Order: sequence, then C-alpha cells, then structure tokens
Amino acid sequence: MSSIMSNWIPHHVNPYPSDFIEQISCVAVLLTVAHRISECNRIRSVEAEYDNDTAVANCVASNNTHFRVMLYQGETQGTIIVDMRRMSGSSMIRISECNRIRSVEAEYDNDTAVANCVASNNTHFRVMLYQGETQGTIIVDMRRMSGSSMIFQEEYRAIMSAAKFGEIWPREKLECLKITPSDKQYRNNGYIPLQDGVLEQTLLSFKNKLCSDCYDERMLALEEIASVTNPEHSYDETALITCKTIMEPKSSIREYVASIIVEKEVSPLDGKYVRTLALTILANAMSTLSEEKVLTPLIQDKWYTTSLMPSLIDEMKTAVKHPCNASLAAKCLSTLFANSLEACSQAEKYTLTVLEAAKEVGKASYTNLEKEAQIALETMMQHKAEECRKNITNHLV
Repeated sequence: MSSIMSNWIPHHVNPYPSDFIEQISCVAVLLTVAHRISECNRIRSVEAEYDNDTAVANCVASNNTHFRVMLYQGETQGTIIVDMRRMSGSSMIRISECNRIRSVEAEYDNDTAVANCVASNNTHFRVMLYQGETQGTIIVDMRRMSGSSMIFQEEYRAIMSAAKFGEIWPREKLECLKITPSDKQYRNNGYIPLQDGVLEQTLLSFKNKLCSDCYDERMLALEEIASVTNPEHSYDETALITCKTIMEPKSSIREYVASIIVEKEVSPLDGKYVRTLALTILANAMSTLSEEKVLTPLIQDKWYTTSLMPSLIDEMKTAVKHPCNASLAAKCLSTLFANSLEACSQAEKYTLTVLEAAKEVGKASYTNLEKEAQIALETMMQHKAEECRKNITNHLV
C-alpha cells in the first residue's frame, strides 16, 4: 500500500514509459533528486504530498495550481527521469473555488465533469469540461440555462478568469446599481419624492397579485417586493416605508411571506426559488428596520420566537443542499437576536450547533453562508454573555 509522507524518500522508481516523449534526465542518486525537489517546494512554499512507494509528488502552488512530479529510472545506471505535469483537476478546483467565493450554488457531477449552477436572481447555468486535443488541455464550456443574461455574463467572465489564470474575482454590485457619494446625497436630500398615494397603490397591487390564481403574477409580486425592500435597489425612504408596512402585525404581505417560510406552502414548480424570495423579503425588511432602530417594537409578537425562529433553524439544516436559503435564514436569525432579548434567551445550545455546522458548509462551498452564520453566532454569544453578566450582578446584589 502506498504511503503519503511529508518528506520525499522514494524506495524505488519504475522504468520510464516508452509512450511518453517529454522528459528531463538527471544524473544523480534517486534520493538526491527527490531531496532537491522537496527542498525546492519547501523554499517556494509549495504544498506537497509525497508518496515514497510510487515516487510521486502531488503539489499545489499559488493560485490553487495543482501539478504532479513523477520520478522514473532512466536507461543508464544513475539516471533519474523527472516528469512534471499540470493536473487537469486544477481547472475544476478553480471553478468550484470561484463558485464558493462568489456564493454561487452548484451541484458537481464528478463522473461527467458537469456543474449545474444557480447564481443570483435565479440565474441557472451549466459548466462542462472536455478533454482538449493536447495532453493536459481542458476545454471549459459554459451555457446559460435560464435567468438574467447580465448576471450570466458576470459569472462567465469570473469562471473563465479562474479557470485560465487562477484569478478569482469576488462578487461586486452591478455598475448600474452602485451608489456614488453624490448619488447618495441626491437620494437622501434632493430626490423628488413619490406623489401621495403612489406607494400605497403599489403595495395594494402587490397584495392583489399575491392573491392571484396565476402563478406568474404571484412570482412577479414576490420579485418586485424583494427589490423594493432592498435599499440598494430603491430609495432609502421608499424601502423604509415598504419594510414598515410589510412588518406590521396584520400585514397580508407578511402573512403570505410567513406562510411560505413557516408553513412551507410553496409552488411545486420552483419551490426553492419561492422560498428564496420569501426569505429575501424578510431579511431585507428586518435588516432595514434594524439599521433604523425601529425593528424591536415590531417583533414583540411571540410568533417570531415560537414559529419563525424554529423555521429559520430548520432552513439552516438544509445548508448542504440550499446554501443560499440557509444564508438568508442566518441573516434573519442574527437580526432577530440583535433586536430581541427573548429570541436570544430562547435560543438553545442546539441552535449554536446548527449555526456552527452551517458555517462549516459555507466555508467549504458558499462564502455568504459562512459570513452570515458567523455574524449570527457572534450576536447570539454576545447577548448570552451579557445575560450571564446581568445574572451574576443581580446575584451579588
């Protein structure tokens, strides 16, 4: 059985295969050649696993570049042949790492070298890898299946950059949606406000669409509400008023969103995306109102701790399969913990375990999930620590 070692001390080497053309011959003792290569890797900070039984070194250089070094016996005594090859798997690893950093959901089929991916705004695309005409060459074929062409172009450029050069670009806001300081000043001070009744009519239109028998109308309403409640996509005042209206106890929009999250009443056509929109609306509304310091009075209802919180925790259990929804659930939890002492006090140790598990999933495959789970953990632990200090102080008094 082969043994993986941190030091390269091969026991023996095999004759060099005759069908391989490219080779570098070294006139030296086997152990000397192996030592020189391992020392080179050490100085150049190249990670390497050495198999002393097969005289093979699997290495990882900067930018996640994988290559393999193999030693063979030359034709003459004392001659060692060094064969070094870039591994095709490095392209696959770069692509999966790109998806992780950019928080793109992906299902990888290792047998067919196909990745089915879902980016923001429910943009589906497929990445397929093929063997090129020459040894060590991989062809990357990327195709949009459905969704936004603009978002697909962003992901296309990011994945091609990662596959070709090992450069991974973190996700950035769309240029058309970026807010410059002058834009922000205009928005906050000098923008033309909506006419009286326009926002109310818009919200009424949303309510009517959510009650429609037409699936497309309900989906359109959810997408529009998710956009309006996001301050990055609409004016601050518009987003704030909309979020306040939605979070009112008797709001029909909140009840509809709640039925999707808590009661899991979703369409069989695309239940995952419906849940994504519902969680996005809730996360937008809660975070916007939290930043304005007006969320706490709106979440005094026990529904938030007895129904919503367990549902969010259940959502986080699906992190492996649905990391996007889990990250949105974590964002809702962290906001709930920051604005409700009751929610924090009722959070059990099991909640901590779920958050830790989700964080590990995010660390492996979805950056946003890792970030949001960490924020929820820190918020929860901070409130727990404050609660302990108060109890100790009251006991001493």
